[in-house]
Amino acid sequence: MEPPRKAKNRKVRRSLSERTAQRSLGELSRVVRALGHRGTFILLAEGDALAGRTDRQREKGYTVLRELVDNFDGWGGAAATRVLLAGQSPLFEGPHSILSVVPLRMRLEIPSSAEPVPPHRSWTTLAAGSVRRRHRGIAAPEDNRGGLRNLIRISEGLPPTEKITQMSVGQDRLDRTIRRLFEVVGRAGSFFSVLVGEYGSGKTHLMMHLAERALEDQRPVFWLNLERTNIDLGNPARHLSRFLEHSELPLRGRPNALALAGRWTRSKSAVIALEARLIEIGSGQGHAAAAAKKAMRVAENARDPGFALENFLVGADLDSRPGDASYRLDAYRRIFLWFELLARQEEIRGPVVLIDEAENLYTSGRPPASRRTSLRSLSFYCGGALPGACVIMAMTPPAFEAMKREAKGLLAEAGDMDTTLELEDVARFRRSLHGLKPDPVKPLTAPERAELCERVRRMHRSVRGAVELADWDQRVAAAVKAHASPRTLVRALVDELEAAWWAG
Repeated sequence: MEPPRKAKNRKVRRSLSERTAQRSLGELSRVVRALGHRGTFILLAEGDALAGRTDRQREKGYTVLRELVDNFDGWGGAAATRVLLAGQSPLFEGPHSILSVVPLRMRLEIPSSAEPVPPHRSWTTLAAGSVRRRHRGIAAPEDNRGGLRNLIRISEGLPPTEKITQMSVGQDRLDRTIRRLFEVVGRAGSFFSVLVGEYGSGKTHLMMHLAERALEDQRPVFWLNLERTNIDLGNPARHLSRFLEHSELPLRGRPNALALAGRWTRSKSAVIALEARLIEIGSGQGHAAAAAKKAMRVAENARDPGFALENFLVGADLDSRPGDASYRLDAYRRIFLWFELLARQEEIRGPVVLIDEAENLYTSGRPPASRRTSLRSLSFYCGGALPGACVIMAMTPPAFEAMKREAKGLLAEAGDMDTTLELEDVARFRRSLHGLKPDPVKPLTAPERAELCERVRRMHRSVRGAVELADWDQRVAAAVKAHASPRTLVRALVDELEAAWWAG
């Protein structure tokens, strides 16, 4: 929202946008810490005003709240920051409350009655004043920071990010399927499938399990999370840098593509090696060759070739470009170039592209024309254009059925548009959706849920040490009975164990 003219600061060139505000918040929180403060406190008052907005305005507001939870520990997340949202009952109860949005509700609902509430977890209270809870001093484990991060993410209702396979139950069949999948990709050139399941059923966990296996198989993993990317999915020039940022490469330290671009361009010898690869790729034919030739032209005309090549590879020059055919083609060609460079520079195999939360294409207020451009972009990723790629898209069953119904008409319209590129094979994507049998996320059996409980306890012990609960067996039995969703089951047990540890 633009401030009124009289309130504007002449030294500020432009207002924050949806695409820059989150990173700015993260950077501000780090400045606060650098100035010697303990952290940042953000008070969002009169939150009940959101409940009275239009469907589209309310959805955007609740999506921002969800991002504050989901991205708190991400690359651009806020550091040492506490957010307090205050409001009257319409914010917490009723058809337009925060509980009306299933993904947000699953992050805010408390799956257990554990006390004291772990200080790093989101929690909700309808009481006017909350009881001040006392916790023990923090003792972060020096040798298991990844495990601590997993604990914190689980407390927030998010899947763990490290050693994900240690929390996977009943995945022998999935591992066999993944091995066959990579064999098929090696023979057929590309693969596309859809994973369907309700919120909290374990879709993201399964995709992270697949990602871990892919990295073990020396395959890079690229995440195209449609939580917010759906807003500009039709403009690949804008989401290219996000696509590269949310990647993980099977190299030491598992850097993302942006970090690797820095490694390739920050020294004179590295730039010379990169330019040699670009000349090699540019001597061939195809989209990667076209991108390599353009990269060399950029480097030749730059005062600092390394800086220019890094900006080119990460798409910094495309970030504000429109979504017309020429810029879309430019962005797509750089993806081809990335895959060629990974193969030649780092000896990395074909990529795995994971498209998560695709149901957000069908959130309220999005017109069919907007979805048409989004489906056109998905046709590039899912239509077989990427050589040697394994593409998995996850969404809820109703959203998948809606996509199948719409795809025939919307993709036919996209196919008739002069601006649709040959790489955006909308006809093949339409046929794939029509004939595709999605893979359902199968619910865990009671014995598998009980095994998951034991894995949770082992994971917690590896971080906090032994936490003895005399009635642990009874708690497990009650949790297995109460929670069919793996996400809420794990979160409830972690809450119980964390509460016992923090109170100790």
